[in-house]
Amino acid sequence: YLETLREYGRRELAAADEETEARTALEAALLPAEPLREDWTALVNQYICSDDLAIVIEDNTRRDAATQAAEAGRLDAAALIFSSCVFHDHPGAVETTLRLVAPLAGRRDDLDPIAWRASVAAKVALERLTRRYGECLETSINMLAALDADDPARGWFDSWRCALTTAVAPEVGVAETEAVLASARRNARPPLDWTLSQLLVTHATGLALLRRPTDALSVAEESLAWAPIGKESRDQSLAVLLWILYAMGAPSAQHLLDEVGAQRQELGVAELCAAPGALCTNGSIEERAARLVASARRRPSTDVPTPFLLAFAWLAVEDGEPARAAELAARAEVYDSSTIIALLYLLATLQDWSADSWVRNRDATIGWYLSPYHEPAAKEGFATLASEVERWDRRLSRR
Repeated sequence: YLETLREYGRRELAAADEETEARTALEAALLPAEPLREDWTALVNQYICSDDLAIVIEDNTRRDAATQAAEAGRLDAAALIFSSCVFHDHPGAVETTLRLVAPLAGRRDDLDPIAWRASVAAKVALERLTRRYGECLETSINMLAALDADDPARGWFDSWRCALTTAVAPEVGVAETEAVLASARRNARPPLDWTLSQLLVTHATGLALLRRPTDALSVAEESLAWAPIGKESRDQSLAVLLWILYAMGAPSAQHLLDEVGAQRQELGVAELCAAPGALCTNGSIEERAARLVASARRRPSTDVPTPFLLAFAWLAVEDGEPARAAELAARAEVYDSSTIIALLYLLATLQDWSADSWVRNRDATIGWYLSPYHEPAAKEGFATLASEVERWDRRLSRR
């Protein structure tokens, strides 16, 4: 519907010979306010990671405006607008945006300092979203080498570096995250700060992977307190917190479940937390399965299926069907901090990992799930989730 309106508007403007003026006005409206262009932390919290849902809805408009600006040589405008539309989109659009952003990130001498930082910030986020983990880590490390030690933009790139390190080497990742948290706290802007929330959720993940769930829980709670509303960081913080609570066998506070329910799942801002949110509600297996089925049907079709596969797998464990749980887990993937926690604790339960074997099994599991050998199984995730939803539909209809 929105695309139809856009095309109609373009035709009307072209017919009136007003398209150029309209594009200029749109570009000006999409740019951050002038004070934000001189303050990196404010730019991140109030523009790049704004909680304005209109930004999520209008990503196509923003991408088009940024592309037009780049083609016209207005590189600062292009870099800034691109940075505001990298988090929520379908996979094809994310790939396209990365191809457009990458050349800008390499033109430091042609960009305003803040615009250059924004372009590289967009690039590293898009590399993560397109699962180019090696490139994401390399971009982060190179950017950190280029920035001064007291540059507030370091926190953004440290957050990606620490997250990727924690995923593959939790012991190292926890130490690295703790080393940069003090600086992140100094640069944080209350009440909500994207960079600090991301570093805290990475710290919580690392602690969970070290089998320190109680410590992880308190850090995850702090992460949520700092996470901007309506953006990926809050979705992830909620998901991490809920999975840790579930793995510990602890009840989930109602305010957390209410917050999951308030997330705009149809816009993709509950991609990670909707499934554990349904799993962690009160009720019987069938009642929670019904909530999972309803939530799975609401999810955007391009959202990664892994959170729901893992939620249904945990439900199968509760239902005394370990083989079914293992089958679902085999089609999941290591997608983010929350899913790695859910997956590892699930497999530890199914395979009865001991304290002595935890590190060995953890590392072998992460290595397998990140390897190309797992990709064929992961690609079956969408079909497996659809089959599981239909299976539960049939079971629930017989109640």
